[in-house]
Amino acid sequence: MTKWGFSLAVAVLALCFCVGWVEWHCVRQQRLEREWELWREAHPADDDYPMWVDVWRPADTFLTSKYDDVFRYIGSQTGWDWRFISAITRAESEYDPMARSRRGAIGLMQVMPRVAARHGVSVGDAFDPIVNVRLGVAHLDEIAAVLRFPAAISERDRLSIILASYNSGLGHVLDARRLALAEGENYNSWSVVARFLRLKAHEEYHGQSSVRAGRFGGADETIAFVHRVMRYYNENLEYE
Repeated sequence: MTKWGFSLAVAVLALCFCVGWVEWHCVRQQRLEREWELWREAHPADDDYPMWVDVWRPADTFLTSKYDDVFRYIGSQTGWDWRFISAITRAESEYDPMARSRRGAIGLMQVMPRVAARHGVSVGDAFDPIVNVRLGVAHLDEIAAVLRFPAAISERDRLSIILASYNSGLGHVLDARRLALAEGENYNSWSVVARFLRLKAHEEYHGQSSVRAGRFGGADETIAFVHRVMRYYNENLEYE
């Protein structure tokens, strides 16, 4: 290849890169604008939505990840500790906004497409970091509303049972709580719920009339997920 040919090839590659970056930026901006419209419809009095989150700062300026601003903002709007949201995201995707699991979960918080659809969001839009975290946190709210914890429950038990529901599906956790209640045990204790999740793998338990979600063989995975998130959350508590 001649010197001019090499220079031309480099120029073409640079042009393709620039065009690709501009196209990506335009698509992202369109998604952010759509998210802004949805946010304004739901919060007509709130004009403080972050239209641009600075994820291009040097890595050493972040506390947990480059999405700290997203976690902080959505946490401030919903009442969830941003450090807890970050811990879930780390466990679910290692902060990869394009992550996709074998089961079809997508994005930072590994939101299932059915959850996105329930909130009127397409799968494509659900990959956007801000949209995905909003969906994940909305799902946490849905779970907490169904579980209806008493005021006296410890924070660790409450968060752990919510995490188990987020990971395994709410139906299996509700089954475990009903089994615990039937045997006179504290169904608001995470250690009790975890034990009955494991027992749901046995026909003696998943065959009972109070069990509605059937057999559950993924208890070890769910329990490990809960412990991992809570460990990350404890690590994040050093940050304000």
